[in-house]
Amino acid sequence: MRKKDQETIGRTEKYRQKERRKKRRTWRLIFLSLIGIICILGIRLYGDVGSAYSAIYQRINKNDYRQGSVNLSQGQPVSILLMGLDNGYGDVRSKEEPARSDTMMVMTINPQKGKSEIVSIPRDIYTKIVGHGSYEKLNHSYAYGQAEMTVNSVQHLLGVPIDYFVAVNMDGLKQIVDAVGGVDIVSPLTFEFDDMPFEKGKKVHMDGMHALAFARMRHEDPKGDIGRQERQQIVVQAILKKAKNIDVLKNYRQILKTLKKNVRTDLSLSELVDLEARYMTAVKNPRRLHMVVHSMTVDELDCLYISKPSLLDISNALRRNLGLKELSLEDMNTVYAPSMSEYYDKPETNEAEELPPMGYQSDDNGNLIRIY
Repeated sequence: MRKKDQETIGRTEKYRQKERRKKRRTWRLIFLSLIGIICILGIRLYGDVGSAYSAIYQRINKNDYRQGSVNLSQGQPVSILLMGLDNGYGDVRSKEEPARSDTMMVMTINPQKGKSEIVSIPRDIYTKIVGHGSYEKLNHSYAYGQAEMTVNSVQHLLGVPIDYFVAVNMDGLKQIVDAVGGVDIVSPLTFEFDDMPFEKGKKVHMDGMHALAFARMRHEDPKGDIGRQERQQIVVQAILKKAKNIDVLKNYRQILKTLKKNVRTDLSLSELVDLEARYMTAVKNPRRLHMVVHSMTVDELDCLYISKPSLLDISNALRRNLGLKELSLEDMNTVYAPSMSEYYDKPETNEAEELPPMGYQSDDNGNLIRIY
């Protein structure tokens, strides 16, 4: 990638991390809300929803990482790549720039065992961009080839088949709440976020902006992430309750318009209904997997390195939940970073120990050359 392109795509690490903390779990809320709303509308207004869903549905060509396809009507284990798109969200960057997959999470769901596992994939992992012929940050893949390139790049990185994807514009939650006419929320605590105050025990009718702020706050909640998840569930329940209201159904065309603008998936409408009916119980309390990564710079851009042992742990955990054969270290498609690979790729290495900062340059073949 040329230096001008690097400057366009690059951001300071501190600012990126701040924005990621705000968004990472917010969009899981969006995903669950969208499934609920589409299913409610789909059951009551199947004909119109089916017609509008053609704009949401996006078939992609995936590289084959498993034999055959998953049958959701039979409750077979499934993997879904959840992508939150940075498309000018919050004035982070210009809306004229191509969207990037700012948040990526892989969820495996096994309804037979009642288990689900989810892992957040750091967007700055330096890896092969499948279909583009380059090695770069993973989140560049969506800007180059949208969902197809991102799905194939994630499959290559993890060694795990991605059966379906759901891509959601990060501004989607706000627009969805506005489309259903706002939601009634009772805050479980008093706090202020993004200059918006919330009072404990007071019922408030919230528009999309306030609902998004209510769902995002974490640091002022004494329960931390648990408290935030509880507030996200409150918003989800409020959206679904409102979606069931007959008056809201009168506005279903506006709701569908919002979904068409903010969502892309290769789940068909009937598959989405199967997912809601057969898989949501297993999704309620997912086991969270943590990917261990290390900082480095490549061509003066802040990137992240993942070792073979760390990647193998994540890959096999996801594969076990899918009922697939486990892989070995030799199967892992990590990049070779001199010195870092020699140190971290040893299974006995304690990855909590950080090496001094290391910088690299890449050649035309994607090989990394250490410069400090």
